[in-house]
Amino acid sequence: MTPTASGRLALHEAAAGGHTDAIARLLTAAPAAAMVPTEPKRELPLHLAARKGDVSACQQLLSVAPAAAMTPAAGGCLPLHIASWHGHTDAIACLLQAAPAAALVHGGPCSRLPLQIAARKGHLPACQQLLTAAPATAMTPALFGCLALHEATVGGHTAVMERLLQAAPAAAMVPT
Repeated sequence: MTPTASGRLALHEAAAGGHTDAIARLLTAAPAAAMVPTEPKRELPLHLAARKGDVSACQQLLSVAPAAAMTPAAGGCLPLHIASWHGHTDAIACLLQAAPAAALVHGGPCSRLPLQIAARKGHLPACQQLLTAAPATAMTPALFGCLALHEATVGGHTAVMERLLQAAPAAAMVPT
């Protein structure tokens, strides 16, 4: 397969568009394409499917390239970070099944965890899902010591803040 000027293969375009029939055909022709990153963003087709929130596309890509779940793009984002940013709960569920627990504590952009990213964007259902999968991440600081509670507060997302306050002890709000 020949890439475009941006480094995208036909499989990247199919994943970005959620075209599962095209994904199936392209994976049959060249399964190794599932692990070919774009340049300069270094995104795999799975990153693009996660951005769209397309569970079928994610499942197809993971079936031939399970390692893609733990392959970061140039900014450090795993597909789970991207799905969390967009609040795609079905894609998050798919990626949580495919990725080891390490994906939940992998620092993406600015060392942020998927929970912190979802909190910053105010995606309450995604936050609940990520907290259920890894409750301790409520108290895991990112770069500069920010917790998910800080991220939700920056965006003024009070429903997410309430959920995080239920998960984190009051000590998280008072310096020791």
